Amino acid sequence: MHREFILIDKSPKLDKIVEIYKKIVNNNFDCLSIPSSLLEAIKTFDNKYIAAQIDYPFGLACTKAKIKEAQYCSSFGVSYIDVVANHYLIENLLETKFCTEIESIQKSLKGGELRLIIDYRLFDSLRLNFFGNLCAKNSINTVILGTGTMLEDPIDNLIVAKMLENKYGLHTISTGVIRTEEDFEKFKEQKLFGIRISSVSKIDIL
Repeated sequence: MHREFILIDKSPKLDKIVEIYKKIVNNNFDCLSIPSSLLEAIKTFDNKYIAAQIDYPFGLACTKAKIKEAQYCSSFGVSYIDVVANHYLIENLLETKFCTEIESIQKSLKGGELRLIIDYRLFDSLRLNFFGNLCAKNSINTVILGTGTMLEDPIDNLIVAKMLENKYGLHTISTGVIRTEEDFEKFKEQKLFGIRISSVSKIDIL
């Protein structure tokens, strides 16, 4: 199973970042997701482990701002560019604007996989299917469920994750759902693509 750690604190001490980075590498995690503002501070890290957060956590910046931030992150050679999906466009089913924004960001990148973060709790089934369909149409392979800023309901998260995987062929990464080792085992049993945690104490149980 793909495993990630998300650093939510936007102004941590460098020692803390280094500690987390070493722990995820030593525990064979796949990725450390950090705010774009910290990329300069960790430019000596191996980029294959790094994902950069764009317009995090609300996803309401204009397209031009997202493109500029994505280009900045891409210039560091990170493996993943994680953009928070625009909630307004999803809520109002604005397909053309949603697709235009995603395509514009994709074209601006020099490298790194574009992934979308969605606060799925805000949407009904119609809008979640709208989102999944447009991700598939726009060559988005991986989506991240939850921003990590709130504790998620594991069952709700898993239901949405499996729907997006089974119906639209997406890789899904569930965020904020692991409290115990038993929780992790339940998600593994369901053959979910990935898990993302934000608590350092949870690294050793995965």
